[in-house]
Amino acid sequence: MQYRQVLVLILLPFIGILCEKMDTPVSISCINCIAHASSAQNFNKTCTDSCGVFRVSKDYWIEAGMPMVNRIPNSHPKAFEKCANSPICGYHLVQLYMQKFKKDCNGDGVVDCDDFVRIHKLGADKCHEELPEHYLDRFEYCKEVVPL
Repeated sequence: MQYRQVLVLILLPFIGILCEKMDTPVSISCINCIAHASSAQNFNKTCTDSCGVFRVSKDYWIEAGMPMVNRIPNSHPKAFEKCANSPICGYHLVQLYMQKFKKDCNGDGVVDCDDFVRIHKLGADKCHEELPEHYLDRFEYCKEVVPL
């Protein structure tokens, strides 16, 4: 495991503690499983259609309100990539997106991590559809290892 991956695994719980006072719909355990399902927590800095450990698109970032990292204005040409590739900004980005689009996708009457992972991967409009098998397998594995 690379040092950056270890650092994120160490920092994410502290981010979660700091954000408990904020309105954050996604638990730290759930957000870790979303990262695992999205990228197996691979910190490849290359952005093609998506970026960062959460593998978010530029449209996702825009819909979430274009959060900034290190005071880089969101009008900067690299603002999206900088945020998406930052573990802290990426965490905040997912929280903002879920706050805006949270809903019951699987029809069980509860908005929980099973819904958030679908919203993250498929978007709020298509979250009732099936997740890709590899993505679902990684998410289910994480749920077995990390109590949600």
